[in-house]
Amino acid sequence: MTKILILSDSHDAPSVIAAIVKQEIPFDELVFCGDGIQDLSKADLPSSFIVNSVIGNVDRARGYLSPEQLHVKISGKKFFITHGDLFGVKHGIEKLRHHAMTAGADCVFFGHTHIPLSDTSSHPYLVNPGSSKLGDYCVVTINGSEIKPVLKSLS
Repeated sequence: MTKILILSDSHDAPSVIAAIVKQEIPFDELVFCGDGIQDLSKADLPSSFIVNSVIGNVDRARGYLSPEQLHVKISGKKFFITHGDLFGVKHGIEKLRHHAMTAGADCVFFGHTHIPLSDTSSHPYLVNPGSSKLGDYCVVTINGSEIKPVLKSLS
């Protein structure tokens, strides 16, 4: 089984990222969906897991240069990672879903709206962990062919 921690929109709250990581260790990979990318380095995280991160609109405005989108394979499953602003997710998710479907993704991780979402009703799955600054995040487990997202909050 593979465990992935999904974070987004920490907006200058590295201590909250550190608390979420502490609550969820151990896990195999951390995915950060933008807007607070500098918080990853400020949170003084252990190096025991793989990190995949993209920048969001706030990161871009602050001059951070990192990928805006990633296509990664984890445990044989294809994931599309983006912040979501480039796909207008505050006005609907169809453009994002279409791009992910065209790319052959099994699941999309995105942020931007600050609203947690776990849509496994159709393919590809759509997962938005919500705002990490507010303590929201998602844990995704991959067990064989099953991808299971669980939305969580700091306790």
